[in-house]
Amino acid sequence: ASDVYKRQGFVSAAGGIIDGPLLSGRVVPNSGGDWALYRDDHTVMFHAHYMLEADDGTQIYMRNNGYRHAP
Repeated sequence: ASDVYKRQGFVSAAGGIIDGPLLSGRVVPNSGGDWALYRDDHTVMFHAHYMLEADDGTQIYMRNNGYRHAP
């Protein structure tokens, strides 16, 4: 039911660095972003997708979903 959503938001994935023991590389600039749906019950549903590029040139498509709840 679309009437439970107050508004939608978007934040572009502008870039970034990945630095960890098993993966190092970068977020490909402007390759996606984070879409948010703000619900009337103070829940925010996040849908993010973007590209990573590992130091060895491997491209990795990332897709994340999540929730946040706070008054």
